[in-house]
Amino acid sequence: SRDRSKQILTQVLLKILGRQLKKDDLDFVVHPVLAGSYQAVLTIPALEGSAFAGPPCVKKKDAEFAAAAIAIAHLKETYPAALDTSAKGKKRKANTALAKKEKATAAAKAPPISQPQRVPRAPTLNLLGPDKFVECGGWMLADENGFFPPVLTLGEMDFSFSLALQKLRPNGSPLVATTFLTEHDPSEKEVPCPADDAQRAKYTRRSLPAMGGSLKNNTRQLLNLGAQIKYCVDATSLDATLRSQGLEGGFQCVVFPFPRATMARGANPAHSRLLRDFFVSVTNDGFLLRGGFAQIVLLTAEYEEWDASGMAAEAGLTLVSRAQLPPTFYQAREMSGEVFTPATGAAEL
Repeated sequence: SRDRSKQILTQVLLKILGRQLKKDDLDFVVHPVLAGSYQAVLTIPALEGSAFAGPPCVKKKDAEFAAAAIAIAHLKETYPAALDTSAKGKKRKANTALAKKEKATAAAKAPPISQPQRVPRAPTLNLLGPDKFVECGGWMLADENGFFPPVLTLGEMDFSFSLALQKLRPNGSPLVATTFLTEHDPSEKEVPCPADDAQRAKYTRRSLPAMGGSLKNNTRQLLNLGAQIKYCVDATSLDATLRSQGLEGGFQCVVFPFPRATMARGANPAHSRLLRDFFVSVTNDGFLLRGGFAQIVLLTAEYEEWDASGMAAEAGLTLVSRAQLPPTFYQAREMSGEVFTPATGAAEL
């Protein structure tokens, strides 16, 4: 039953770790979500900080039980040998332990070798559907006084993401929308992004393109809804490029939709460095409030390819939720201003 899930989880971890559990081996954090319900996130530091989020529940205790149940299912699938209690399983474990001992003895006699390259870790949390996207974002979650959380958005092109987010909240809710580029300059030509990857890697712009009038229309609406707009903001250096513009205070949510270090397609370690430097800046420069969320929108394939979980972990952050991006939430764009539309279910927050 659900109320025994914590007890079962303890037994499962005891077999996997091969020792009695310590107090800090299980870390439950419960967050209030919409409609008066709660969602628990369970982190297991001894298993590389693996995190598991349960479905929303009416009671806090039930939310913890639900997260524990999710963890149990994942661990049983991931560590089948450690949980095999049959006679064959016990013999196999004994042989494995002997092999490990022999391997350790041989390794001690061998000359030192270089460490292998770290393999990117896939997200461990269940991917929720697009109907949970806004709920996972937490942008509509008012506090006990009815105030909506302050939100910072980064890397905007036509500001349609910020506009879609702000339309979910009452007029005047705190939102600062930013872009890496300068304000639109009509003298800078709008050049389409080249098809050739060698040319794409060199593509750059100084100012925001007009994007057929979308930029002007969206920024006007944003300002009318009480948002602030800032230009020339580098997501990897927020103190130097945003704090220097007179912005004080922190944010409950910092959102970076579709970050890219280069327009070139294919694997590139620069993307991972961009994510890591963003996470480090948002935490170290004091822009993320205690208990706040650093959020990125990526193609699902990029989460693992760019090692998003590992980059966040280097900044002391833990993955707590994943939800598919609704295809009609906003209009994503390339740096050139050209429309970029991910396939349904191919992108997530």
